[in-house]
Amino acid sequence: MELQTIQGTIESILFVAGEAVTENELCNTLEIDRPTLLEALKGLTALYQADNRGLQLMHVRDTWQLATKEKNADYIVRFMKQETRKTLSNAAMETLAIIAYKQPISRIDINQIRGVSSSASSIKILLRKKLIQEAGRMDVPGRPILYKTTNQFLQMVQLKTLAELPDLEQFKD
Repeated sequence: MELQTIQGTIESILFVAGEAVTENELCNTLEIDRPTLLEALKGLTALYQADNRGLQLMHVRDTWQLATKEKNADYIVRFMKQETRKTLSNAAMETLAIIAYKQPISRIDINQIRGVSSSASSIKILLRKKLIQEAGRMDVPGRPILYKTTNQFLQMVQLKTLAELPDLEQFKD
C-alpha cells in the first residue's frame, strides 16, 4: 500500500473511532510495520499543522487521535449550542435503540451488536442530548463505561417506563 493511501486510511480510522487509537491497533488493522506507520503519521501531522486546517493530529504516548484546533473553539461552542440539529443520525438511533434494550451496556458491546466500530461519536451525541447517561463501569480490565437511557429518553419516546418498549420480536425479520 502506498504512503498516501495509508495516510488516508489512518485518517478515516481516526475519524470513525472518535477517540485515541493505539499504534498497535493501527499497525494490525493496516497490516503494516511500525516504521511505515510512523512515517505516515509524521506526514499526516505535517499536513494538519498548516494554519488553514481545522483539525490536528494529537499524539499521546502510543495513541493518536483527530481533534479540532484550539483556535476554532469559540465557533465550535457556538455551533454546539445551536438547536438546529434536532434529529438523530441513523447511527445514533441504532445506538440509542441498543442501549434502550440492552442497558446497562458498554460501547464495545454496542459496537459488536451494530457490527461496526463507530458508536463513540453517537454516544457523545446521545450524552450531549441527555438521552443516555453513564451507569457505572464494568468490573473487568480497562473498566469500560456502561450506559443507560435517561428519563429524557422516556419523554422523547413518550413512554412511562422501559417495560413499555415494544417487544424486540416484532422487529425480527
